[in-house]
Amino acid sequence: MDKIPKAPSVLKECAPCMYCQATRFEYEAEGFCCQKGQIRIATKPVPAELERLLTTKDEDAIHFRQYIRMYNNLFAFSSLGGKHDGRSVKGIYVFKLQGQLYHYVPDLTPDDGQPPKYLQLYFYDPQNEIASRAGVYDELRAYVVATLTHVVERIHIRNSSDL
Repeated sequence: MDKIPKAPSVLKECAPCMYCQATRFEYEAEGFCCQKGQIRIATKPVPAELERLLTTKDEDAIHFRQYIRMYNNLFAFSSLGGKHDGRSVKGIYVFKLQGQLYHYVPDLTPDDGQPPKYLQLYFYDPQNEIASRAGVYDELRAYVVATLTHVVERIHIRNSSDL
């Protein structure tokens, strides 16, 4: 009878690619990742505030990573739509979509009595944009939303000047 492994398999460490410094697998040929330096991946620097939220052990950074999907949803223009089946029988949860997939884009202003959502957060009451975004989910913190809003604004301004 075969023994079932009790621990994960760990790959052997290899020297990074001498051309691009990419991490390599054990039997991967030198220069396979970048065609021996012929291909360069264009990168833009990550804003310091975002890097801190993604990498440090600060309390607010840990909170951000715990709720990162909610924070990401705050900046979405649309929501996903389609015929879906969310039932779970035995085993792991599976989200199934069938047929046509579409993006729901709401009107630019919210319906009477409804809070703004998705794209509306970019246009509706810009003086209270951060408070409106933070109020979408109870778990979120206004100062983290403010930090993300400023990062997005600076990236937008930087990208506009590149045109």
